Amino acid sequence: MSEYARRIGNGGRGGVVSISELIRNGVDPRSYNYRCIDEKCDAPVFPAVPDKVKPGRLRSPSPYFRAGPSERHKDGCMRGAIEERIINAQQQGHGSGALVDGEHAISGGAPVRFVEKSPVKTVGGGGKQSSGDDGADEQRARTRGRGDGGGASEASSKSIEKFVDVYENPPIPHDQLPISIKGCPAKTFAETFISPIEGASLLLNSDIRHIYRGQYDRHEHWKTGISLYFKETVNGLPLSVWIPNTLEPASVLNRLIDRIQVAESVRDATLYVLGRFVPKFNHGKYAIELISPYQCWIHIPNP
Repeated sequence: MSEYARRIGNGGRGGVVSISELIRNGVDPRSYNYRCIDEKCDAPVFPAVPDKVKPGRLRSPSPYFRAGPSERHKDGCMRGAIEERIINAQQQGHGSGALVDGEHAISGGAPVRFVEKSPVKTVGGGGKQSSGDDGADEQRARTRGRGDGGGASEASSKSIEKFVDVYENPPIPHDQLPISIKGCPAKTFAETFISPIEGASLLLNSDIRHIYRGQYDRHEHWKTGISLYFKETVNGLPLSVWIPNTLEPASVLNRLIDRIQVAESVRDATLYVLGRFVPKFNHGKYAIELISPYQCWIHIPNP
């Protein structure tokens, strides 16, 4: 018996769901098909919802998922260990509530959708004004109207820092955590976070973005910004991130700069950046130029 299973959608693969949470949200779990939470096992499982009232029963048993009589769980199935990780994540305060296919998935409260920061435009008097409220943009992404495909909610964030936190401490395996980023074809954390070396192979398709994850090497201060460098190189050329000093909000940029200063003095700092690499052969490198300070973060082990 299991509290969790993978709900199979139209694409043949769905998110991890809790049968109890489905019922609490008014969803009939018998309306869908499910597979074992362990993808390597992948046994079909079926919801069992015991009667709440039965003569002689002092306590109604909880609903659960069970394997069918014709196809059992495979030897070595890790469903128990995966469920334990989910429960531990909830007890540590990660909680649950991200949505997959319009229903609650147990993904530890992980953000699903990356919300782009509203561009800054010049207004009368030479001042700058956001073309939209960032908080409102994030809220709109979190709650989609029925005209947009349903009344479902999904966890979202405008900063990759939140996604990095989940990647470093995943409540469930990376290949089961859903994610949605404009310009990125990947659908899971495992597919979205890739090495910067792989970024060079995507240069011919310049519209593709990913979150690149690699070892921090160094940084250089210039009059107009900061160049960050990965330890990894491609064809002898460095892979860098250009951070203009005009990015806004200034408070977020300054927090990122503070993080960069810390990375210089520690070992094993990990650099994360959302974007796409562009060849800068006149500077002898490949580079990603940030348009928002929310696109970059550095993970410091045990800060």
